[in-house]
Amino acid sequence: MDSDKLISFESRSARLHERTAFSRVDRTLLQDPRDERTLPDSGLLARISSEKFQCQLGLMSSTASCGTDGITVMMPRTLLDTSCTEHLFQLYYTCVRKGQTPGRWNEACIYPLYKDKTKADTASNSRPISLLCLFRKLFESLILPTLKSSGQMSYSSIQAGFRSGYSTLPNVLTLHHPIESDAGSHIVFLDLASALDHVPWHYLRQELEKQGINPLVLQIIYHLMYRDKTFSVIVNGCQSPVQVRTTGLPQGSRLSPTLFNRFIHGLLQTLNWQNLASFRSAFFFADDGVLVAPTLGKAQSRANQASRWADGHGMAFNIAKCGYLITHSASKVPIAIRPPLLLNTKEIPMLQSYKYLGVRFPSIGMDFVA
Repeated sequence: MDSDKLISFESRSARLHERTAFSRVDRTLLQDPRDERTLPDSGLLARISSEKFQCQLGLMSSTASCGTDGITVMMPRTLLDTSCTEHLFQLYYTCVRKGQTPGRWNEACIYPLYKDKTKADTASNSRPISLLCLFRKLFESLILPTLKSSGQMSYSSIQAGFRSGYSTLPNVLTLHHPIESDAGSHIVFLDLASALDHVPWHYLRQELEKQGINPLVLQIIYHLMYRDKTFSVIVNGCQSPVQVRTTGLPQGSRLSPTLFNRFIHGLLQTLNWQNLASFRSAFFFADDGVLVAPTLGKAQSRANQASRWADGHGMAFNIAKCGYLITHSASKVPIAIRPPLLLNTKEIPMLQSYKYLGVRFPSIGMDFVA
């Protein structure tokens, strides 16, 4: 079974490579179109210093896994009083000035972790975690605040995933309220299929440029996330041959969650356009979305919007994990005669209850007993 699982992971990566219609190298970013204000305006120079490097190193867990180079957190910690710190500062400073990062940083080992331990040990029930070079992770930690704020980006509370100070509880309560008050009797649960693994560079770049991201920050993101990336999969001590990765954000990178939030920001704006702040018709926690509508027609309209966004951004929904829940008075209509709700021509499963963020939701709202 272990060898079958390894082969399955390799075949999935090969399909990802075949589906990618873009070149491995984005030539427009290699032309270095920056002017003399791009570097100062990026805010990156303020993030690179020996003091900030030592602070980030101190915050990292001493048990964090190392990347392909075998360097652990404890190794550079023991060298803080040596010239090693200055050498790393110069390396990071050069990366920022040049807008490029070392190619070795883009080599990853992927370990599949179970999603659901109650199900079979298969590739589809595993989450691919990328183990990356320690020096890359330190660099990412330093520039992460700049990535979050670069451009005209304002984060909304309707995206609670991957954000400090947010938990699953606000989303659960936000969903319970319209069900309890019968303001939203048609609930659609969305699940983006392998969300981080499928984010294409072409569409991510479009979204970031719309948000006015600094060109130098954009160039560094490209070098870290998409240029000449390779990986191998390790299952029970068996390592696969090295594969080329041309799409997706590595699960293990400290920049991936923020990039994903910025990537789907336009979707949330579209779904909530012209809605009152007191009534959200769509909200997400990471890649788990919810659409709330008072009628079937409006629910279908919002599902169509989500489907068009996915088609236009190289993404897809996992229809088997999506769900359609009808609440209160509308739920009295027998399932057999209820009209279907479609997502990209596929019928969304109609359910009596749905488990959202670990909480069971029947037709009357949150199940407080379960």
